Amino acid sequence: MKHQLLAAFTATACTLGAAAQSVTVTSADGIKHKFAADRVKEITFIKTSATDPDANVFSAVTARAYSSGAIEATFSDPENPKTLTLWMVGPTMAKYLYDGVYTAQAEYGEMTVDTDKSYSFVSEGGVNTALQSGTVTVAIAGKVYTITFDLTLIDGNSFKGSYKGAMPGLTGRDATLNTCETPQVKTNDRDDRVDGEYYIKMNDSDWSYEMAVDFYALAGTAKLPAGTYRYGSDNAAGTFGANSYLDTYTPSSNYRFAEGSTVEVSYEGDNITMAFNLVTDDGRKFDMTYTGEITFPPFEAPKTQLASMEIDGLYSGGKNRGLIFKTADESLSIVLDMYGEKTFIEEGTYTVAASDGLRIATDQRYTYVKRGETTTALQSGTVAVSTNDRIYTFDMAFVLADGTPLNAIYTGVVGGFASKDFDLELAKPTIGSVNDQQPGEHIINISNADQDWVFEGRLDLFSDVNSTRPAAGTYTFSTDKTAGTLGELTTIDTFSPNNNFTAQEGSFVTISYEGSNLVLTGTLNLEEGRKAPLYYNGPHDYPEESAKETIDLNTCQAPKIIDNNGRVDGEFYVKMNDASWNYDMAIDFFAEASATAIPAGTYTYSAENTPGTFGPKSYIDLYTPNLGSSLRFAEGSTVEVSYDGDNITMAFSLNLAEQDKVLKMTYTGPINSEL
Repeated sequence: MKHQLLAAFTATACTLGAAAQSVTVTSADGIKHKFAADRVKEITFIKTSATDPDANVFSAVTARAYSSGAIEATFSDPENPKTLTLWMVGPTMAKYLYDGVYTAQAEYGEMTVDTDKSYSFVSEGGVNTALQSGTVTVAIAGKVYTITFDLTLIDGNSFKGSYKGAMPGLTGRDATLNTCETPQVKTNDRDDRVDGEYYIKMNDSDWSYEMAVDFYALAGTAKLPAGTYRYGSDNAAGTFGANSYLDTYTPSSNYRFAEGSTVEVSYEGDNITMAFNLVTDDGRKFDMTYTGEITFPPFEAPKTQLASMEIDGLYSGGKNRGLIFKTADESLSIVLDMYGEKTFIEEGTYTVAASDGLRIATDQRYTYVKRGETTTALQSGTVAVSTNDRIYTFDMAFVLADGTPLNAIYTGVVGGFASKDFDLELAKPTIGSVNDQQPGEHIINISNADQDWVFEGRLDLFSDVNSTRPAAGTYTFSTDKTAGTLGELTTIDTFSPNNNFTAQEGSFVTISYEGSNLVLTGTLNLEEGRKAPLYYNGPHDYPEESAKETIDLNTCQAPKIIDNNGRVDGEFYVKMNDASWNYDMAIDFFAEASATAIPAGTYTYSAENTPGTFGPKSYIDLYTPNLGSSLRFAEGSTVEVSYDGDNITMAFSLNLAEQDKVLKMTYTGPINSEL
């Protein structure tokens, strides 16, 4: 804009007559201004500058910084219909708007304004006009930016203007951080935390930043004392140290602090005030003041995190355990000779040098702490052992023989049979046997899958008496030896340590067949409340079961024991048929010679006519369906006999010889006898 000189009176107008009623002033642009004479006391000539109509003075700015070093900023003013949006590129990876001259150009580069219409433009009335050329000059004084625009638009018009004030958020070099949420005093974030150290973390509600300040005071203080804390690297009382940091997220930057940084701490009632004035390692300055509550937990020495555990040996059936714990870098090893009362590492507190119960022996050959090449015995202390599902925690608090305290913690899985519960991954099972094995009882010998002989055992499964292999299904523990049960001969023997376990109530095993594979899963409940999940999926040695057609016979009428020709003592020849005479059947039972009635039990088909069998004189004439007369039975046929008062129950499962058919029928009621 052009400056105008306000010209007033000529020399001849300096004296006013008494009759004058007004004073007329003619400005340089020819406009006349009239004043009442009696109101004019003094006339002063002042040279003024009118506002240039082409200058745009902005009072507000929104901005965002990008990790690439670019700043996107929009300048505005409520009295100006125009806004200016600029994409300003500073030095590579710049974290804020740098001072200097930015040149508007199409070519991307440092200290430039991108003229692409998508990024930089003047907006008025919904119309955006791109930049063609020009400069933007940035000057910084503390938090105050002075930004001058001297631009030419794509339509040839010039655009001049300025902004003076702070840059928003973290886009300026120096900034005020958003007030943080309630700070948290962290006790586990610093492994080597000492008494009098207060490691305080904080962030704002938007998580635009996260900050930690590591204060140091005198040991024994219950809370951070009031006073001015200065940045220092010696961790002396009254300082905050090198573990302090500031991480910002828009843009993403990481800062450490430098000398000149201070934090003033004061209290009013239960509230703390912390006034931060921080200088970063690249010269930026940030301030923030928090007033509010903060909780100071009592000091506890930090625990060294142990990364691994190995079992050096298990003795006395697992009640004596040699354990080795190490840090991740193996600079520290803790070797413990622990004694318990069970065959696994039980929960509880183990005391160094105790004479009984849960204890840790102090013989330095077996219990010691090793740092580098130096080993130190234990003087006193405890290890608190707890479990959560299968995860063990060993929380250690020791005093070494040289008086040094040591707190350490390990959390993880305990391997092998030292754990209360242990997994059994099986090798290919084999078919086993036991004395007095009954029909339908299947013994499966099991052992571990890897090459080391770690355990062996057997599963005692009961299926249908005619089964040639364990039927698919779930077998639950029972002592009654009926189909679908897991029997009391189920055992697990471990060798490191040596222990013998038997299955307890609640144990179960599930069998299935997938193609040629046997799939075996389940969990064995063992003594001392231990559990052993087991798993196998692979080949097996069982024969394929042929698919037999089942024929359900009508329930017979009251059977009759007759004196068949050539009867011997203990022989009971039983005849029966249904009411419709669909069949006529005889079963020739054999018992001990002294028996006067058919004893209860399971009778299997055999040609030897020995007690507990039914013999080759047994037959069936089957008319419906018409399969023929004098049909004989085959091995695998059974009859289960039981009594309830005067009633007999006979459950027949009869394999027809040379036919893939099995006859089923159960009779309950009286039995007649001609004997």
